Amino acid sequence: MPLIKIKVEWNGSNKVLNLDRSHANLYGRLMMELEQKIEEEFLLFSGPLIVSDEDSLVAAIEDCVNAHQPFLQLVARPNKSKKSTPSTPAKLVVTPTTSSQPQSKPVTTPTKSTEPQPKPVSGAKFCPNCGTSINGSKFCPNCGEKIIESNPTTTQKKEES
Repeated sequence: MPLIKIKVEWNGSNKVLNLDRSHANLYGRLMMELEQKIEEEFLLFSGPLIVSDEDSLVAAIEDCVNAHQPFLQLVARPNKSKKSTPSTPAKLVVTPTTSSQPQSKPVTTPTKSTEPQPKPVSGAKFCPNCGTSINGSKFCPNCGEKIIESNPTTTQKKEES
């Protein structure tokens, strides 16, 4: 009689069941045991898959056995699709209102679409002394020469001869 230990997580607590894997109606037996412990309607999940019938439960058990796991971990979640709904939908009563004032249309302001401005790509900078490529440093890593950056915002005075 091969037993399978099934742990079902429900609202933060675990419900542990030991079921006979050779039982003819394994899914029905599991649901009967869980319905005694959980009073609400629920759905069972094995990872991302819903365990909704005998075949899906057997597949989950086989995956558990093949992975040499000590128990099958299932998660029970409330069944939101079967919540009680009123048999007759509520009707919305609309009363026509007569007003002497004309209705104003809502004013919509156009949204300004600001596209990100591409940053100017500066080329690779080189040492004026030895020609080594400089990556944002103030001194040349090769010869130690101080790198003078030309700032485009400052105006350079031309010397008159």
